[in-house]
Amino acid sequence: MRCPGDEFASRRRRSLCEGGRVAQPILRTDRLLLTPLADRHLELEVQLDSDPEVLRYIWGRARSRDEVVASHAQRMALAGKVDGLGYWMAFGSDGGTSDSAAPQYEEGGEFVGLMMLPPAHGPDQPDDPTVSDLGYRLVRRY
Repeated sequence: MRCPGDEFASRRRRSLCEGGRVAQPILRTDRLLLTPLADRHLELEVQLDSDPEVLRYIWGRARSRDEVVASHAQRMALAGKVDGLGYWMAFGSDGGTSDSAAPQYEEGGEFVGLMMLPPAHGPDQPDDPTVSDLGYRLVRRY
């Protein structure tokens, strides 16, 4: 499904009209821009998960590219399961200092990490759209 006026639509409007459902919103805080996870972010995920320090308490080791590709596909599928839940890539500016502002667009920012609010999906969790998980991974320098 195409959004009406796709060729002229703003990034925000395009992000809200994907496949006939309301997509994850673009979020903004005082210092961060959070954009919904997309295939264009795969290399950032590989960079993040290839750092053993980032995954020290999760996996105890860095992950291979193949493992990250598989996780990315799973995240993309889960993100479409419940409107408003999913995964966001965080971008900041000026090294994340307290006086920095959120970048206008991800291309103008520094990759900070992966923010996660997916529907519950563990083997011991109910298949209930009102239940979700919460997590994040930050690039080491943050």
